[in-house]
Amino acid sequence: WGAAVGANVEVSERLYARAEVVGDPRFGGRPAVCLWLGANVMVEYSPEEAKELLGRNLAAAEKGLETTEEEMRYLRDQMNVTEVNMTRVYNFDVAQRRRAVAEGAKGKASA
Repeated sequence: WGAAVGANVEVSERLYARAEVVGDPRFGGRPAVCLWLGANVMVEYSPEEAKELLGRNLAAAEKGLETTEEEMRYLRDQMNVTEVNMTRVYNFDVAQRRRAVAEGAKGKASA
């Protein structure tokens, strides 16, 4: 990274500017890595520090994804159980109504 490297940088949609990337003496002549942390905060890291930080963030995100997928499987199972129980309650209600109608018909026939 001793010499400057040219790059096209996107300024906005369909608008690019030519830039020269030069090494940073603080990082052994390699360019610094700027990471946008959010809330209008950008931090400058050495390439090694940036790789370590991004690796930790990736590991945390993958663990969060795994947890979320496990919770989604559980919720899917619970939805199935709920639907089955709703069907059972509905069928019980239908059976009770039929029984009531049949008993009402018997009472009228015997009178």
